[in-house]
Amino acid sequence: MGQSWNFAGILSFLSVLRRPQLAVPHFVIPNLAYLRVNGLRECGVKAVAFDKDNTLTRPYSNSLEPEFETTWKECQKVFGKDNLVIISNSIGTDDDPGHVQVSSGMSVQVLCHQDKKPAGSQVLLDHFPGLKPGEIAMVGDRILTDIAYGHRAGAVTILTRQVISIQGDNPAAALVGHERQERMMEWDRMGRLTIPLR
Repeated sequence: MGQSWNFAGILSFLSVLRRPQLAVPHFVIPNLAYLRVNGLRECGVKAVAFDKDNTLTRPYSNSLEPEFETTWKECQKVFGKDNLVIISNSIGTDDDPGHVQVSSGMSVQVLCHQDKKPAGSQVLLDHFPGLKPGEIAMVGDRILTDIAYGHRAGAVTILTRQVISIQGDNPAAALVGHERQERMMEWDRMGRLTIPLR
């Protein structure tokens, strides 16, 4: 499985030039293993949306990366499975005909959506109708898609800086990432537009 071109992602770069704050995550962690689940809950977060590829799994895999197992179980315990969702630009989109991949194997719902991130953030808000936008967190590895998407939804944004793998990743994502390292090209370019990230 692969991804088609993400025109919303390309246009996102232009919107970030106009509104640099879209590229500044609220929190930055190396990877999911560093997520402070109880800390999020204490900050008022009641639901969490996750990007899939290179946030939870290797590209186009439906198996959780083993080192994230403890954090993933903690998320399910603290928030409940119904308050966790995967929103990906691969599974659950038109790149997944018939949405055959939405059975993620990770015991939480995959959000089906037409517009690729960073577009279509209303879908996330509609999925959690009883929650305010600031009670939802968006966790992902890409500034121009995941973080911009979270900001457009009004959610708390969390960037995972380490790339799990570039093997099999879509060409645009692989271009800006280095295996087990950070997406240096994206990070460097956005860092020049925004305030320093911690």
